[in-house]
Amino acid sequence: MHRRSAVHSRWRRPLLLLSAGALAAAGLIAPLPAAAATANPVPGDPLTGNGAVSRTLLPYSQLTNPQNPSGPVDDAAFALPAAAAPPRSTFEGTLTLTNPAGSGRFKNIKSCSTGCGKHLPPISLDLVQNGSHLIPTVQGLTITGDTQSGSTYNLIVGPGRAWSENGDTGTAGTFSRASLPIALVDRNQNCVHNGELSFLYNTTSVSNVAYQVTAETCALHQFDMWGQLAATYNAHSVPNAVALENAHAAEVGNRMPTKPLSALATDYPTAGLNLATFGSGITPSAMTSYGVVYNGVNYVAGGTSANKGCQTRYGTYAFCQDMRLPSYSTAKSAFAGLSMARLVQDFGSAVPNLDLKDYVPEMASSGNWNSAQVTFNNAADMATGNFNSQLYESDENGANTTSFLNAEPYGTATTGKMGYALGYAHHAGEQGNTWAYHSVDHFLLAQAETGYLQSQRGPSADLFNLMRDEVYTPLHLNAGTLTTERTDNASAAGTSPTTGRLFAAYGLFWTVDDIAKLATLFQNNGAAGGTQLADRGQMLTAMQRSSTDTGVAAVSADLTGHGDGTAASGGYRYSNGLWAYPTTGQVPGCGLRVPFMSGYGGITIAMMPNGATYYYVSDNNEFGWASTVAELNKLSPMCAPTTTTVTASPAAVTAGQPVTLTASVGAATRSWAATGTVQFQDNGLNLGTPVALDSTGNASYTTNSLGSGPHSITAVYAPDLSNDTGTASSPFRTTLTSSCSTTATTCKVASTAGLKVGDTIGMGSATLTDDTHVITALTPTSITWVGAYQQAGHSSGQAVWLQNTAGGGFAASTSAGVGVTVS
Repeated sequence: MHRRSAVHSRWRRPLLLLSAGALAAAGLIAPLPAAAATANPVPGDPLTGNGAVSRTLLPYSQLTNPQNPSGPVDDAAFALPAAAAPPRSTFEGTLTLTNPAGSGRFKNIKSCSTGCGKHLPPISLDLVQNGSHLIPTVQGLTITGDTQSGSTYNLIVGPGRAWSENGDTGTAGTFSRASLPIALVDRNQNCVHNGELSFLYNTTSVSNVAYQVTAETCALHQFDMWGQLAATYNAHSVPNAVALENAHAAEVGNRMPTKPLSALATDYPTAGLNLATFGSGITPSAMTSYGVVYNGVNYVAGGTSANKGCQTRYGTYAFCQDMRLPSYSTAKSAFAGLSMARLVQDFGSAVPNLDLKDYVPEMASSGNWNSAQVTFNNAADMATGNFNSQLYESDENGANTTSFLNAEPYGTATTGKMGYALGYAHHAGEQGNTWAYHSVDHFLLAQAETGYLQSQRGPSADLFNLMRDEVYTPLHLNAGTLTTERTDNASAAGTSPTTGRLFAAYGLFWTVDDIAKLATLFQNNGAAGGTQLADRGQMLTAMQRSSTDTGVAAVSADLTGHGDGTAASGGYRYSNGLWAYPTTGQVPGCGLRVPFMSGYGGITIAMMPNGATYYYVSDNNEFGWASTVAELNKLSPMCAPTTTTVTASPAAVTAGQPVTLTASVGAATRSWAATGTVQFQDNGLNLGTPVALDSTGNASYTTNSLGSGPHSITAVYAPDLSNDTGTASSPFRTTLTSSCSTTATTCKVASTAGLKVGDTIGMGSATLTDDTHVITALTPTSITWVGAYQQAGHSSGQAVWLQNTAGGGFAASTSAGVGVTVS
């Protein structure tokens, strides 16, 4: 959970604007290319309209005279009209709004009758222009020095548009028209309030600036804010202007192809898609954006179809592609977990097993953390063993995490964000075994990752800058995404935060294009453009595509009987910042866990095994998307068809001589190896027990017990989670030999042959009372675990099975027979 802080420090600093060159030198943005004589045009330019725009909202007469608007207007007033002509003038210089704290209007929508700032923060922008595109020199999160009463705001300004209309001329002069997307960001928080501003300009002056903020992704508080302000234009040469213009042209050119969501049905007419499935389950007024990514196209719900996205309380937002979306906890996946995969790519496979306390100095004086090894991987899986309660979000919704989220200073081992992060009690032996949802775990992970990075690259190395330069920039994420919330709100007003420590668990800001590219990076196992941006093995683990590590069971249970997810379907899993959702029959006969990113308020990025991604960003605490699994299965099967082959070596033996049987399982439509088990058969009769596939999709079995004569050997492949039951493809199954109570941590079984310490086992009767445990000790006839209590008692004879299953997503298959002759 993320809450708005009720207390903010009050201070003001003079506005300071850094040049693009200074920003690059400071590491705030990626280094700019050398300036060219003229800028490359932005794709889509030049405008071809004749300027004959019929305008009733924000007309020339309003913008050139003082106004106090009575309410917001339709957002179409801020949008580029179809008949827009190329701009008459070029804007280059500084736009400053006059006295934003002294004017404007405000309307409470939710929880803002008191305590919310009612005015824009100070705004002064350096802008350059490339054709019809108006480009801020600083596009990321900007510290404003806002000191108004109530909550204060930082700012994100995105690239806007400039054009000409025939009616923008009169006694005040002849002007071009401009509009920019703006987003107010609650200081020290992740709430985003989206709006626009618009003005007229020529080579020497600007009109008044109309603005309104009428949409948000913020479950905590909501408002409308609008008005019209005087402004000044200081025309001057902006350093590196052409380089900035070229960078914007390149960013637009590198955006993923976008179509309206309705085009998904027309592009795949035989699929029979019901488009109403997408966006269902979410209150329409709470939906900010949603769409489907498939085969390299981002199908985005817009404002002109039945599937409406990009909506405000006053129509369709004028800049849907640049609408700012808070990450909230999707940052746990797309930053904290992904950064560990990048560190492995850079420095090797030992990184996940490093000890947090070796790289976080404050842990040395924390009794909760200095006594046991807690690895980077434990923190990424939220299984540190440090918690007060295992109940789902009990700690997250408690006083300590609330104080952590509201704290602005980084602090010490006992103060500030760090002090609260270290405040949970340690439970010996439960690290790596017991899951407890904690934002603080990923905050601590990022501090440890930073410490490790500095040990490798020097004390000035910064984890976010590493991700910006080595992952986000090569992925061509939006320029406004290349900053993050940091502790202390310490950067100079008018600049993006470069000092302070990363939040990591939240505090980033996406666009729909960013979401599509990040999801595609995960779908492609960390590769983009032919380059491995994140370690493939770590990405396979996060995406539930490797049976060697599927994270931890996110099945919270304690003596109250609380539980979340079922063990029979593999249960919810949590791995490297990614959730995995166990389907419960959405696709009959196809068992799978869908990996997904999740964010506070109602944000989901669900990455299906068939390559389709469904995402939505909303703020009414609604998380309904299970029905989209079956709908997207219509595009291509969630469980990929497989081909199983088997060989025998040697193919002719004498009685008693060993024969090695090897099965290979492949799926042409998957970029990772099949997981599950193979049952070898001799003339239709089982040979031994199922054998788990290795990391390459192969399994072997050696026998010397084949009788004399010819044998037809086949291999029957059973995928993980087939028919939604982890028992179906388990390579080991046994039964309880006595009852196992709700408080038990050791239970008796018929045999533990084939099990080892560290294995995850399921226990029960394939119902909601199933339990999962990680084995910490065993004897030939007993299993012991620590941490999670039973959700229910289990009677003698109930099943116990090995639960080390990956995410499924493959269809069963049987090989053709291969002959073996025994003489």
